[in-house]
Formats: sequence, structure tokens, C-alpha cells
Amino acid sequence: MKKHYLIAAMGVLCVPVLAFASAWTNPTGDCDNFSWANGQNTTDVWGSPSAGGDTLYFFPGFSVDADNTGTSETKTDTFDVDFMANAGMEFGGVSIYVFGDYSITDGGEAGGNSVEGDFGIQGSDNDGLHPDSPWARAQALFEADTVGSDNWNRLASMVIDFNAGDVTDLHLTCDGTVTAISDGEGGTAAITANAALLAIAVEVIPEPASLMLLALGGLAVLRRR
Repeated sequence: MKKHYLIAAMGVLCVPVLAFASAWTNPTGDCDNFSWANGQNTTDVWGSPSAGGDTLYFFPGFSVDADNTGTSETKTDTFDVDFMANAGMEFGGVSIYVFGDYSITDGGEAGGNSVEGDFGIQGSDNDGLHPDSPWARAQALFEADTVGSDNWNRLASMVIDFNAGDVTDLHLTCDGTVTAISDGEGGTAAITANAALLAIAVEVIPEPASLMLLALGGLAVLRRR
């Protein structure tokens, strides 16, 4: 079977009740092989996605900077969304790719400045409305505590069990937190999650008409032999 790998969104099992305060500016929409609905955030750090082809792009405000005051700076958010596969398609897996940059300086001897990015995807049945969705949380974690600056990236993924039946409807959440910690001995710590790409693999399921054409083609090959 032909597979299309799409970049789109992700999810949650056994989560506490979340208060989603901000709907996306495009809470419903379509990609080439699936659609989404009810997109919303708890704090709106994620922002709203932009769609291109089979991709949802998030360019969030996950950026924090702790100076030498001995404090930590944190930003956190969770988005929640439903995905529906187009006719003749099934969801095959889910993953999140998160990347950004960080910088750590240290003016003292404690060496306690650090940064962290923690992102996760999970599926929930949403009170029984989406029974195909539950999975354990998959995590994409980044940590740094040495002086320097660089780019970073992390990937977390899950595979859907097709033995449970056709998976065409998903309720997903994605949580993200970035933290910068200053030890108060001088120097700074800063981290940015520039974007998150959420990937769904969908598998094309031949429709009855397509199966008939395949069968006729096979018979023609046999006759020629």
C-alpha cells in the first residue's frame, strides 16, 4: 500500500482537565489528505498553525531568557485538536519534531545556568467521542547546562496499532514547556523553540472500485501469460 507522510498535529491519555482559553484563528481547516477541527490552546503560546500541503506549521512564542538574577523563566502551553482522515485513508502514526536554539553564559563559578525544552504528544478518547485515540505520552526532551550556544532538535513518535481496526478519527493534544534557569552568579540562559512540525502518517486504503480495477488488471496479465 502506498503511504503518505504528512506533517500535522498530536495528542493525550489520562490528562487532567485542561482549560482551553484561546481558540485558533483557524480552528477548522483542510490539508490534502485530512482535515482538523476544534483547534485550541490553553495559554496561546503555541499560536495558530499555518497549513501547506499536508503540513501544519507552528511558529510559537516558546522563547525565554533568564538573566543573572538567580531566577527561572518558563513558558508552557497545550493545544488540543481533532483530526479526520479523508475518504479512503487511515492514520498510521504520529510524531512531533521540535527545533530551536539556545545560549548559556556563566559569569560566576557555580555553573548553574541551564535550559530545558520538554514537548509531548498524547491521544485521548475525549469522554468516549474518539475511541481510537488513546496512547501514552511520547516525549521530546532537550536539556543543556554547559556554556555555549547552538541549535537543537528533538523528535518523538508513536505508531498506531492497526489491529484495533481502521483509525480515521483522532483527538490529540500536544504540550510544550521551555525553561531557562539562572543561578544568580552572573551570566544568562536563553532557549527558543522556533517551530514544531507535527507529523501524521496516513495509509491509502483502496476503495472497492480501485480493487476491481486491480483485479481486472491482474486477470489481463494472466491471460497474456
